[in-house]
Order: sequence, then C-alpha cells, then structure tokens
Amino acid sequence: MVNAFNEERINQIVWRQYPEFQGVRPMVQHANINSSSASASQSASIRSENKHTILLYQAYVRLPNGKSMSRWVRVSLKQDGSIAKISSSK
Repeated sequence: MVNAFNEERINQIVWRQYPEFQGVRPMVQHANINSSSASASQSASIRSENKHTILLYQAYVRLPNGKSMSRWVRVSLKQDGSIAKISSSK
C-alpha cells in the first residue's frame, strides 16, 4: 500500500536517479500478479495471488533536434511498500 510518506520517499529516489522527472507526481495503479513456484503439471491451488502497486511517472524531454520525446519511469512496489523494481523507457 502506498501512503503519503512512502510515496514521497519513492519520489525522492526517482527524482535522484532521473532528474528530468523532478516534481512529476506518479499515476498509481494496482495489479494482481499471479505467481507460482509450481510446475505446470501441479495443482493450480498452489499458486498465490500477489497485489502489487505500480507508480508510473511521465515526462517530456527535449531532444537536440528540437523535438520532444515522452519518457516513462515505472516503479513496482511489493505488498509491504518496498521497491521491487525501477525501470525506464525512452
């Protein structure tokens, strides 16, 4: 779960790693991710459903030719609010 304190802490981490996103507030999404350590032949009852929160940051950056490009940073959070993964796109 993302509370205001946790979101601000994550914002600081994103802004430090990606300065062009300074001041950008994320869109919050919740996703159910089915995970399984079982093989396909084992029972589906072993599978567990995890709820993850995803924070999406979007910014537009200027390119040397004068055009702008959309950039995204995606932060996947575990159920306890800690960061599972940070990825960016160009």
